[in-house]
Amino acid sequence: MAVEIIKQDDVDHWRVTRGPSRTEIVEPVPIPLSPAAVVPPGLTVFDIVSSIWRRRGLIAMIVLPLMALTFVAAELMPRQYSAQGAIVIASRKYMIPELESVSTPTGDIAIVRSEMAVLRSRAVLREVAKQLRLSTLPEFNPSLRPVAWYQRLDPRPYIDAFFTPKQDHPVDESERIDSEVEYTLNQNLGVSNDPRDYAITIDYRSQDRRLSAQIVNTLMAGYINQYIESKVAATISANASLNARAEDLRKEVADADARVQAFVDKSGYLQTRLGTVSSQQLNDLNTQLSTARADRAASEAKYAQAVALERNRGSTAAAADVLASPLIQRLREKEADLLRQQADAGTRLGPLHPERRAIEQQLKDIQRSIAGEIGKVVQSIKGEMDVTRARESSLQQRVTQLQGSALSAADSQSEYERLQADTDGKRKVYNEFLLRIAQTAKPEDKPQADARIISSAVPPTGPSFPHVFQLTLLAGVIATMGSVASVLLNDQLDHGYESLGDVRTGTGLLGFGAIPAIRRRGRRATWQRYVLDHPYSSFAETIRGFRARLHAAARFRPAKVILLTSAEASEGKTSIALAFARLTAQDGHRVLLIDCDLRRPALGKILALSTADEYSDVLAGQVSWRENVRVDQISGLHYLVTARPTRNISQVLETKGIEHTIREAAAEYDFVVIDSPPIMRVTDALLLARHVDIIAVVVWWKHTRRRMVAEALRRLDTHTDKLCGVILNKVSTQRASDDGYSGYGK
Repeated sequence: MAVEIIKQDDVDHWRVTRGPSRTEIVEPVPIPLSPAAVVPPGLTVFDIVSSIWRRRGLIAMIVLPLMALTFVAAELMPRQYSAQGAIVIASRKYMIPELESVSTPTGDIAIVRSEMAVLRSRAVLREVAKQLRLSTLPEFNPSLRPVAWYQRLDPRPYIDAFFTPKQDHPVDESERIDSEVEYTLNQNLGVSNDPRDYAITIDYRSQDRRLSAQIVNTLMAGYINQYIESKVAATISANASLNARAEDLRKEVADADARVQAFVDKSGYLQTRLGTVSSQQLNDLNTQLSTARADRAASEAKYAQAVALERNRGSTAAAADVLASPLIQRLREKEADLLRQQADAGTRLGPLHPERRAIEQQLKDIQRSIAGEIGKVVQSIKGEMDVTRARESSLQQRVTQLQGSALSAADSQSEYERLQADTDGKRKVYNEFLLRIAQTAKPEDKPQADARIISSAVPPTGPSFPHVFQLTLLAGVIATMGSVASVLLNDQLDHGYESLGDVRTGTGLLGFGAIPAIRRRGRRATWQRYVLDHPYSSFAETIRGFRARLHAAARFRPAKVILLTSAEASEGKTSIALAFARLTAQDGHRVLLIDCDLRRPALGKILALSTADEYSDVLAGQVSWRENVRVDQISGLHYLVTARPTRNISQVLETKGIEHTIREAAAEYDFVVIDSPPIMRVTDALLLARHVDIIAVVVWWKHTRRRMVAEALRRLDTHTDKLCGVILNKVSTQRASDDGYSGYGK
C-alpha cells in the first residue's frame, strides 16, 4: 500500500493506492476542482492501443464473421481459369517493296496500340465465337443458364426494363446472342503491352481451363489470318491501281511518238543516229578546217625555220629540227669532219701550207653544197605551205555555205528536239513504272504478317480466381482497419464518458463510481427494491464503494449531506439516491432522504407515505420537519418526500429555513441524501449546493454528451469549496467491472 500526500490551498489531501496496478482502490481526494482547472493530456499511442483493446470483442465480432462470410462466398464462387499467350509486332519486318512503305503507318507506339485495338475488335471476336461455337455454351449465352432462386429476387432487370425506352423494332434473337457472346469475350479478355517492347500479352479468363487456352490461341491465329487477308486485299487493290496507271502511261508514250512522226512527215526533217545531215556535214567540215589550219600553221613554221637556216646557216641542231633530208645530213657530217681537220691543221701548219689550204677549199665546197640543198628544201616547204593555205581557204568557204543552210533548219530541229524530249521523258516514266510493277508483290504471292506468335496458350493447371485465402485475408485486413478506424473515430466523437478514467481526464473531478445497469429478471424485480432483493450484487457493492469513498473523505471535513443531481433529466439520479439511501440504511446507518425535486417529485410516488403538512413549509422550517419524517419499513430508511409539485420553489430554496433544516438533519443522521432537479433545466441544484457537503453529479454512461456535463459543472463552479464528483450510471456489466465492484459471496 502506498499513501500519496497532495498539497493544495494549504490543505493536505491523501490518495491510497495498492500495488503496481493503475486501478485505484480508494480515492477519497477532496480536491475541489473545476473543469477549467485541469487540462486533459493529449492523445498518446497508449490511449489508442487501450481504446482498441477495450473494444477487441466488438472488433472480433465484426472481423471474424466477415472473414467467414468471405471464405464461404469465395468457396461458392465459380472457379475462373486464365490462359495467356503472346505475340510480337514488327520485331522482324518482312518488307513488301513499294507497297509496304505505303501501307505501314509510322510510329512504333501507334502501331502497337493500333494492333491492340484490332485484337479487341468486333470482327476478330466474332470470328473466334464462330469458330469455337461459343453461342452454344451457357457461359456465353445467358438463355442457356439455369436461373437461380436468388436471381429471381434481383430487382435490376425490372428497373432496367422500366427505364429502358421501348424499341420500334424487336431485336433479332441471333443478334442479341451474338452481342452477349461478344460482351462476355470482351469483358474477360485482357490485352496488355509494356511500352518498352513490341510484345502484346493476351490472357482470357473462363470457367473452363481448356476453353480459355483455345480462345487465346484462336484469337491470335484469327488476328494473324486477318492481317494476311487484309494484306492480300491491299496487294490486289494496289496491283489493279498500278496496272491501270501503267496502261495510261503507255497510251501517253504512244501519243508522244505519234506526234514526233507526224512532225517528221510534215517538215521532212531527217534525223540520224548522230543528228541531222547538215549538222553532221558541218561538224565534218569544221573538223577538216581545224586540221587544215593546223597543217597550215605547221608548214608556215617549217618554212620560217628553213628561211632562217638558209639566211644565216643556223646551227646543226636547228637544221635537224627543220631539214630532214639524208643528203644534207651527210654533207653536214663531212663538214663537221673538215672543220675538225682544219682545226687540227691550224695548230700544226701555217696559213699558206698546201694541206691546210686544201682542207679549207674542201670545206668551202661542202658548205656551198649544203646551201644549195637547203635552198631546195626551202622551196619544197614553201610549196607545201601554199597547198595548206589553199585547202584552208576552200574549207572555210564550204563551212560558211553550210552555216547558212543550217540556220534555216534550226527551228525545225528545235521543235523536233522538244517533241523528242517529251517522248523520251514519258517513255522513261513508263519504263520505271513497269519496273515498279515487276517488283511489287503479286496476289498469288504468300504475304508475310508483321506479327508472329511467340507464346501459345496452354490450359492452366489451377484457377486464377477466386484466391480463397487471399480474399479471406484481405477481408480480414479491411474489416480490421475499418473497425479500428470506426472505434477510433467513435472515441473522438462526443458520445459521453465511458469510464471513470475518462471522467477524471475530461473533468478533473473524482469518479465516485460506475453503477452497473440493472438486469430486471421477473415481475417483482423492480429497480426500487433491487438493492434490497440483491444486497450482494455488483450494483449494491458499487453503491457501498461510493459510500466508502465518502467515509474516507469525512476524515478531513464533514461529509454527511450529499446532493445527487444530474446535467439532464432521466439520467437516474433519483434511482441512485433511493438505492444509496435504502442500502445504507439497511447496512445500519441512520439515513434521511429528502426529495428536493419540487417540480417533478418522484420519490413521493415510489414510497408509500409522504408529508402531512405543506411540503414547502416543512423545508422552510415553518413547521417541524421531524413530525413529517416517514420510515421505510423494509430498509429502515427515514425520508422526507412529497407527492405533489410545490409552488414558490425559489423562495423556499433561498430562505434560511431550508439551510437550518438540513443542518439539523445532518446533526441527527449519519447521511442526509438530497435529490435535486437537473442542473441544466433549473437553478434548484445551484441553490441547494450551498448547504451540502458533497455534490455527486449522475451521468448516463455513453449517453450524456461531454459538453453538456462540462457546462453543468461550469455552473457549479461557484461552489468549488464542496467535494464534487461524478457517478456513471447505467454502465454495461463488463465495463462496470473495470471501475466498480462485481460482488463477492452470496
